[in-house]
Amino acid sequence: MDMFQRHMSEMVLSMVIPFSVFFVVVRVILPSVGFSPSFFLLFPVALVVMVVPMTTWMLIRRHSWRNIAEMNGSMFAGMLVLLPIARFAFPSLFAESGFGLIFPLVLVAMTVPMILLMYARREHYTHHGHNNPNN
Repeated sequence: MDMFQRHMSEMVLSMVIPFSVFFVVVRVILPSVGFSPSFFLLFPVALVVMVVPMTTWMLIRRHSWRNIAEMNGSMFAGMLVLLPIARFAFPSLFAESGFGLIFPLVLVAMTVPMILLMYARREHYTHHGHNNPNN
């Protein structure tokens, strides 16, 4: 595995693993004890669940604050584009599936822009340039 693939895998896993645990908690554990929080309560918690581990991993890997902000921004951008479109284009789908569809869509919407950003800055992620605080 080359450095770019390794880095891409690390970034995606640092977001996907915590998000998957969060999904299980929200879809399985909380309903089993009779708690069903609203989307507006879960939404900011879900963002923290993904942003904190990814930011922590990027700090460990000595990325600059600029790179961390770009990566987090790419996650938000994808989500902010997809969710309103999906919500208004397919309202009955959301009404029928509830959180079952929203969470996987959010995960894809946040992951794809991250991968595109890493690909666009491939030179940076391939040649250890991320250790330079000016990158």
